[in-house]
Amino acid sequence: METPVDGIVDTLRAVPPTAFGPEEICARLSGVLLDPRTLAPYLHFAPRRYTRNLIYRDDTFELLALCWDPHTESPIHNHSGQLCWLSVQRGALRLDNYLSLDGPGPGNGIRLVP
Repeated sequence: METPVDGIVDTLRAVPPTAFGPEEICARLSGVLLDPRTLAPYLHFAPRRYTRNLIYRDDTFELLALCWDPHTESPIHNHSGQLCWLSVQRGALRLDNYLSLDGPGPGNGIRLVP
């Protein structure tokens, strides 16, 4: 059974902020299938760059639809301690992880190893 986007938001909103971590989120979203018709209003594309389309935000989390046209890339970046999960809903995603030789922190001027 497919879950509408609003159902995903409700599921995430039900998680207490103190429990909002990888184990809890993965447990609650494991096996959830998103109804693609309810995602359609948030799918906005731009040539040669990806877009970040806000679905929901509160003080605990934000839910975004990130959209890339084929062969579009994003610059190397980090998430500075943010917890991030993703689910590819259509197409494919290639993700390259890098190790920072300079430890965590802002992505300006650090040395990376693929």
